[in-house]
Amino acid sequence: MFIRAAATYALLSASAEATPTPGMELLPKPMARRMPPPLRRAVACGLAALDHAKVERPDGIYYATGLGCLLDTQEFLLEIERNAGGLLSPTAFIRSTHNTVPGLLALALKAQGPNLTFSQGFIGFHAALLNAMMHVEQHPMHSVLVGASDEHLPLLDHLYARLGGEARFGSAVRPAEGGAFFVVSGEQAGKCVPHRGCPHRQRRSIGDTERISHRSDPSWTDGRSREDERIILRGAHRLASKRTGRGVGRRSGDATDPERDRIARASRSGRGPCRSHPRGTMLTHRNLLFVLVPIHVVLLGIALFDRMPWWPFFVVLFAHLGLITWGSLDLGLGFFLKAHRIGKPGTLALTYDDGPHPEHTPALLDLLKREGVEAAFFCIGRHVEAHPQLVERMVREGHLVGSHSQEHPMGWGFLPTAQVVEQILRGRASVQAASGMQTSFFRPPFGVTSPNVARAVKITGAQVIGWDVRPFDTTFRTTKKRLAWIFGDQPKGTIVVLHDTVGPVVETTQAIIDRCRAQKVPLLRVDRSLNLSA
Repeated sequence: MFIRAAATYALLSASAEATPTPGMELLPKPMARRMPPPLRRAVACGLAALDHAKVERPDGIYYATGLGCLLDTQEFLLEIERNAGGLLSPTAFIRSTHNTVPGLLALALKAQGPNLTFSQGFIGFHAALLNAMMHVEQHPMHSVLVGASDEHLPLLDHLYARLGGEARFGSAVRPAEGGAFFVVSGEQAGKCVPHRGCPHRQRRSIGDTERISHRSDPSWTDGRSREDERIILRGAHRLASKRTGRGVGRRSGDATDPERDRIARASRSGRGPCRSHPRGTMLTHRNLLFVLVPIHVVLLGIALFDRMPWWPFFVVLFAHLGLITWGSLDLGLGFFLKAHRIGKPGTLALTYDDGPHPEHTPALLDLLKREGVEAAFFCIGRHVEAHPQLVERMVREGHLVGSHSQEHPMGWGFLPTAQVVEQILRGRASVQAASGMQTSFFRPPFGVTSPNVARAVKITGAQVIGWDVRPFDTTFRTTKKRLAWIFGDQPKGTIVVLHDTVGPVVETTQAIIDRCRAQKVPLLRVDRSLNLSA
């Protein structure tokens, strides 16, 4: 998680009324006139943090307070006494609640994301921060506002004296008013210039960030239960469906550099490359629709008026369907989504799908350990649950573990978005439960993609790992023929896909390692070859 901006204020006494509070100029004037000073300062501080981070509207607000809005609470109680049971103005009552500050922030910003207030005394801010961390863990591309504030009344000084506070803490410690607000983002912020189709995509430009904790910190991520994942799942599709249509823009004040501008220009069509992606192709689902749908309409209109036979329309229609089928089956084409599939030139990365297998995977791990080679395993969730000790061994011996869905369903390409999201999240949770580590790496079953798979990848923040060379080791081929698909004078690709659920996997892997060493080709782990992190 990253802190993108912070704003704080503190008033030590009533005489400090004129002390500048950040963000006062950002308050909407009609709203500011109706706020009491303590409430005005807290809301302004939150707006100042958002302005400094160049975030127009946060994706969530998490706020903590120990005592709530004391000034309005006092005013409401005094009004009850003054009116002697008569009608009361609702204003002070409405603003006397603990959640007044985040409520006013949401109204001022028109924010519709989660808005939670925590009032558990001195641990309230801790609870707010934990919830903000869980938010950006599940939605790494979001920016959320987290903060705390408390007001001061002369009554607090009286209570502090009556309770012996000065005797316990000294005269330097006094009750006071203050607050602090932070804008935080997920770890994926800032990895590459954002563009549509990129798993690092941000809805807003980002500024300088400071890393404060890693998203795989076991103190708060590894304890997540399967029920937590299901709860997240129920809201993920609803939240993301409202946001995926929003574009990415850069504000006029943002820093620029030639490399950023070059990538931004290339990505305006929605298919520009980022550093981890192969260069974009013209054959994409969107481009195909843009070209062929008008042709369909024209041919259909001409045929309906008997100006032309029907066969040209059906030729174009079947050609369109054929291209869609090709794009769905070829992950490397980038037809529906971009996959990381071209690693560091002159190297080779070993990746294995469908495991772990109780017989073949241990033998493969023995070989890799003996040869000192690190590989990547994209595991099926139900296999992980059946053999968690093998996944734990993979991690212990330095291998990368990613998800290959929970069930590897045969109808993967036809599943609705919600079911694809569930498959990705459940597979990820199974890997995390077995290994104690969290991963965002994902390889689609069969390498098949569709519009629903592309939407699910965006919702879950998965990083799709493909391949650029395949020896078809699940078919009945000899080791010599499998090697011929991988090697010429040099390897024919940089990432090879194998399966640790078939018998020849150990023999094939040994032959690949021997050939690489004979040709002096380094064997890298796929995340290092692609320069990615989980």
